[in-house]
Amino acid sequence: MLRTVVTAELRSGLALLSDEEIEAEAQSLWAGVSSVADVEDLARARGIAIEHDDGLPAGCDGLALEHAVVVRPSRSRALLVLRILHELAHHLLGARVHTHADVWRMTLALAWPVERIRQGLPSLDIPPWCLALRAAILAECRVIPAA
Repeated sequence: MLRTVVTAELRSGLALLSDEEIEAEAQSLWAGVSSVADVEDLARARGIAIEHDDGLPAGCDGLALEHAVVVRPSRSRALLVLRILHELAHHLLGARVHTHADVWRMTLALAWPVERIRQGLPSLDIPPWCLALRAAILAECRVIPAA
């Protein structure tokens, strides 16, 4: 179900931010961490705490707060990382006019920024279908023809 929702949002054509803005923001956050960084390192670089709460309301898997992201725990590390990245994306884009499609684009860019791809470094641990969406976005994006 999540895959269907995310794919629909990304394909909706409702994104407001440019590919350049999304990629620059992702690269900016990654610039503050090492090449072996994980999602926790990205959050720390931004001064954001990660809190796990299995008592979030039904239908809510995460919240972006001023100095923290709260996520529902998961037995799947890939899904947990995706949730954290998604809330970090909400946090990063909070002050800008944006859509949820922009948030998903930022989520995927944070998981595997172009510079890491060019260096042959792996993505963060996210579900394989997310990597396929990221690759499709990069293939369609004229800004990043050689990613």
